[in-house]
Amino acid sequence: MIYSEVLRRAVPDTNPKTFLQVATMQQLRLAASTIVRSGRLRRLERSTADMRVGYDKVRSSIDIGSFEEFVVGNLSDDFTLIDGRVEFTSPQRAAAYRMDALLEWVRRYAKDGSIVEFGSGAGRNLLHLARAGIRNPLIGLELSPVSAELSRRAASEFACDIRFESCDVTDALPSLGPVDVVFSVHAFEMMPRVFVRGLANISRLQPRAAIFFEPIEELWPKSLLGLIGRLRVRQLDRLKGFYRPASELGRVVEAKSLGYATNPLNPTAVMAVEFGGQASRTL
Repeated sequence: MIYSEVLRRAVPDTNPKTFLQVATMQQLRLAASTIVRSGRLRRLERSTADMRVGYDKVRSSIDIGSFEEFVVGNLSDDFTLIDGRVEFTSPQRAAAYRMDALLEWVRRYAKDGSIVEFGSGAGRNLLHLARAGIRNPLIGLELSPVSAELSRRAASEFACDIRFESCDVTDALPSLGPVDVVFSVHAFEMMPRVFVRGLANISRLQPRAAIFFEPIEELWPKSLLGLIGRLRVRQLDRLKGFYRPASELGRVVEAKSLGYATNPLNPTAVMAVEFGGQASRTL
């Protein structure tokens, strides 16, 4: 038996088929239990206040450690989505791939304006961009004050010039100046009923591009894994109906499943929206 953090339970072996079988039964049981108990599929209902408290609690116990451990992670091997397939491997492989994809998109649109992350968490994505040589002003806006403070300490520890502010990105934003890129990485999924206000703020900023690395259901494959993922996000009150309002921000130049995710039940999709008619290409 091995313990999977993704499933939060022990499973017999590391075979991807075993993962799918266990995940399917687990989600069906949870759905049935929730429906019997409350008469609805959703077993959680997220609020901004709850998310702030939760992230404050989680990030208050994080040690900075080395740059690689802090930015990419040091999780044990688990079921991970690699190139569209479930593998039992290091989740850091998926995280590193996503960060490198983000870097390529930022390089494509960065000129002289700021690079702004909506929901910057512990600051890992911006630290990666800084270490990779992005010299634009880097700004992280994060709901959790504890997370923003952790990000500032990490930026100081690793000698990276990044501005982090505690800010609800669905509310009034601080002054940011000219902005080249706004991006998010699994941040909009945590604001399921208010995300449109975050999109409205992006529209007001008028960056050159907005890049979303989010679990966008409309872009998930119609496979068993995708179906189980859709059931899971319904139960957890995650992102729903994101694609259409995001696509109305500008011209969609990329919209696809990324094929890499640290949690195979929450596949990352990449969606790039251009403001101002820049030439497009597929990564």
